[in-house]
Amino acid sequence: MRAYKTISCSVTGHRKKLENLPCEDATKVLHTLKGTLIAVADGHGDKRCLFASTGAKLATKAACEILKLYLKAVAGDVAVYWNGLRREIAMDIAKTFAYYVLSDYKSRCKERITEQEVLELQQHIREYFKQSDKALTPSELREKFINKKSLNDKLSKILFLYGTTVRASVLTDTYIFNCALGDGDTIAVINDCVEWLLPQTEAYGCETDSLCEPFETVIDSFMFSFVDCKSFAYQSDDVVSDTSVFVPALLLSTDGFRNSFFSPSLFEKKVLDITEAVQMNKKESRVSNLKLLYEKLTMESVFQDDISTIFAIRTKKI
Repeated sequence: MRAYKTISCSVTGHRKKLENLPCEDATKVLHTLKGTLIAVADGHGDKRCLFASTGAKLATKAACEILKLYLKAVAGDVAVYWNGLRREIAMDIAKTFAYYVLSDYKSRCKERITEQEVLELQQHIREYFKQSDKALTPSELREKFINKKSLNDKLSKILFLYGTTVRASVLTDTYIFNCALGDGDTIAVINDCVEWLLPQTEAYGCETDSLCEPFETVIDSFMFSFVDCKSFAYQSDDVVSDTSVFVPALLLSTDGFRNSFFSPSLFEKKVLDITEAVQMNKKESRVSNLKLLYEKLTMESVFQDDISTIFAIRTKKI
């Protein structure tokens, strides 16, 4: 029996529906023998990000695939393992996303990029953080810098077309690992209270961080948290907190969900209501009913943005 059951739902923002535009959010759930992986992504609404809806799908795919590899290799103290590999995880997600984007761009825009350019950019992605194993002369260093800058500029222009945020979680019997880049929410529902497991972003804010930024910026902007369900404690970059209760539910959502409410209290109440409905297997938690609710919210909200959520509800005691 899996430790968590998941309910994912995504709807197109009312404004975009009127303009016949696609939903630029994406969700992904991946079940493995060791745990469940979930991810949401919010493609940028900027009209210059032509392929943001595809970017969101590629971001959730990259996040789940990388976290699956790390989950498979877990050894020793799990808290030390996950917390010690934060930078590597961020780097691998960013690089894998870049590979996926390059492949998609190549198939979409064959007339804009040659096979040789694709190979050069793939090599650039692979070697971006590698140190040279030999001493270089000043002229060689200058040539290397110019070449790297040229490739990076070219890659950045392509990545920008696929601009998106991403947040993902690893859910197991005994712990939860979270990572996020950009706006949205990673929330635990504990004793009828909503607790943010990653720093809460400003309501009504725009995307502050993005996978389309340079690798160094992306890696430094990732947020992480580790939740030990055995000791009922969680720790993040900024907070270490202890609680004596069980962690029964987790929510990942794009910022369109929270921004659909007129106050934080209304948002938190709705999160608790949906969580309870999923736990009790009520008809209100069915995907069809959630879609109706989200469509109503996006019609009534100020921004009329896309809404995407994944509710993960624990089904096994530890």
